[in-house]
Parts: sequence; C-alpha cells; structure tokens
Amino acid sequence: MNLTNIKQPFTEIFPGDFSGNPMQRMTPKVLFSTVAPVEFKSPKLIIFNEKLSEEIGLEGYEEKDLGFLVGNHLPDNIKPYSTAYAGHQFGNWAGQLGDGRAIYAGEIESPS
Repeated sequence: MNLTNIKQPFTEIFPGDFSGNPMQRMTPKVLFSTVAPVEFKSPKLIIFNEKLSEEIGLEGYEEKDLGFLVGNHLPDNIKPYSTAYAGHQFGNWAGQLGDGRAIYAGEIESPS
C-alpha cells in the first residue's frame, strides 16, 4: 500500500496531548491524544476492499501491509491518535469523555 498520502491535518491544526500517556485522565483544552495501538500477536486478514483501496490511492494490498492495518508496524509519517468527545449519558451531561474505541491513522484526500 502507498501510505505516503496519509496526512494528519487534524493533529497539525488543533491542540493535542502528545504525551502518549495511555492512562485514564482529564485532558482539558485539547481535542486529541496520541496513543500507541495494542499489538496483535497473530493477525489474519479476513477481507480487503481492493477497489476502494485503489480509488483512494492506497494502490492495493500486499501481505506486508497487514502490520500497518492492525497497528503493529506504523511508518514514521503516521502518529496514531484518538479524539476527545463529550456528551450526555443516562440523561445527564457527562462532560469530556475519552475515546478508546477508535484510533486514527490519519486522513486521505483521494483524487476522485
């Protein structure tokens, strides 16, 4: 896969916590925190959308790409991050919540 077109404008524009601290904590006045994905011991590819990969400029899948897709091996241009969010829980304003549910690698601007 061609990973050079993965950009991270979100982390360049907005304030963030670059400590890499994985512990639960408040992170006031930031919109994201850098995080390290948990390593998978024996990842296996189940399905890959070849057509979409080519459409967004990733140029297909090779076996060596599995490490990137599961977060085990990240190129130097990618610093994974999770975004902060806030909302209501059980009818009450919960304030700032964490985001362990998703880790972003970045964004791709496709030519199409």
